Amino acid sequence: RQHEVPVEPIVLARLHPRLVLLPDPQAAECEQYRTLRTQLFHTAERKQTQVVTITSTLAGEGKTSTVINLGLAIAQSEKRVLIIDGDLRRPNVAAYLGVKPKAGLGDALRGEANPLDSLFTLEGHEMYVLAVSRESANPTELLSSERLVEMIAELRSYFDFILIDSPPVLPFADARLLANLADAVMLVLRAGMAQYETVEKAIDAL
Repeated sequence: RQHEVPVEPIVLARLHPRLVLLPDPQAAECEQYRTLRTQLFHTAERKQTQVVTITSTLAGEGKTSTVINLGLAIAQSEKRVLIIDGDLRRPNVAAYLGVKPKAGLGDALRGEANPLDSLFTLEGHEMYVLAVSRESANPTELLSSERLVEMIAELRSYFDFILIDSPPVLPFADARLLANLADAVMLVLRAGMAQYETVEKAIDAL
């Protein structure tokens, strides 16, 4: 059946300031995300890289802004891209976009909503979003469910790329669960933040 995807308007005043591709796609820093997009496309030509989990060692390293800016860059090149907020503890994607979703990943994993009915898209952009409508009490259980495996498998047939915004690798198992579902993992590091040994620990865990 046909799924009606609600279109959310872009309200610049509500956007997170790091979402550089929405207010000013010609800004110099946008080029970095286009370069990242090119690298992803090149990798995808060599081996299947359709689902990418994007994580970091610690919280606050910039993975959510990387996910959304990269998603916008992919959408600009006429590919269908889906962003999934995989952080059921501290979801950020909807807040960064200034949107309040009625349903999202948690509801779909609890069987309360169809994932395709829980998507929204941004006005003027071919970027789809499966956000989180509310924090979950049992995130690790939901992320290790068979339902999530089936959901990702189904969503693969609708989108060219799926980017999963994952919680940090340390201290939860969530990032490892989401990494297992993906074809590739991108680790975002913020200069001067995580210690070298901590980053090594995160890479080992993945």
